[in-house]
Amino acid sequence: MLDQRTLRFGRTGKISTDSFIKSFFEWEAVRYEVDIMCKEEPFTCPGCSPDMLAVSVDGNRKHYRFKNAARSEEQAIFDGVFIAKDEDVSRFVDYIHTTTKHVSGRVFHAKAHDFKCEVKWSGAYQEGTGLTLGEEVEQVNAFLSRIAVTTKHMSKAGRTDMLTLMAMRWNQQKVSNLATSLSRRYLKTTKALEKQLQNLESMKAELAVTEKQLEDWIRDVNEWAETTTNNPRDAAALASKIEMLTRGHGSYQTVTLSTSGQREERLTLSWQ
Repeated sequence: MLDQRTLRFGRTGKISTDSFIKSFFEWEAVRYEVDIMCKEEPFTCPGCSPDMLAVSVDGNRKHYRFKNAARSEEQAIFDGVFIAKDEDVSRFVDYIHTTTKHVSGRVFHAKAHDFKCEVKWSGAYQEGTGLTLGEEVEQVNAFLSRIAVTTKHMSKAGRTDMLTLMAMRWNQQKVSNLATSLSRRYLKTTKALEKQLQNLESMKAELAVTEKQLEDWIRDVNEWAETTTNNPRDAAALASKIEMLTRGHGSYQTVTLSTSGQREERLTLSWQ
């Protein structure tokens, strides 16, 4: 392909693939240093700094290297910039093994969907936090996966440099479109908030619930979520207390779910 581009643009001579790639990485390294000097850090989001409201975590297993891939002792130019160094990962894994108890994935997945866990940790129930789909990292993975076929044959250093450059390009595109994206989301969220506030006021008027009763209700649910037990009587007692707050307008139903052997109590409230 490089030879074809040479002929197309009227140049003569051969282009060394290895030299071309190395020159490209070195050029990008210089651009990276210039950006750092200009206080334009590619891995710092201006929309999330200094504190993030939501964090999405996911994995990408498409960027493995084949056993017969190129071998080289050369150090990556962007070593430790985006992909953590091997020694740092090893220390972290050892720390996890020595300080935590391992739980199988299926049990952990079931526990993560317990309603008490949702009340305590979901962004929908936390004041001042962001609510996301939790799949935002998949968008980044889809972008990085464009080079998954190529990185399988690269050396370890080349793979690290290429993935780092792709991640920086994604961040640059995000920052360039950040103003437009945030403006649209702000308008969309503002309209949704107004609609939900209207629905809340209508429901309060329909059920004759005061603001004080609503606050007591929220406090009772939070206190219930803080308990460590998962007893069916807990949900029933909470529903009974909320029913008293609504002056007899409400009724409750406790639904028992079973996921991978884990019992889960969900509280369903309804009003006449």
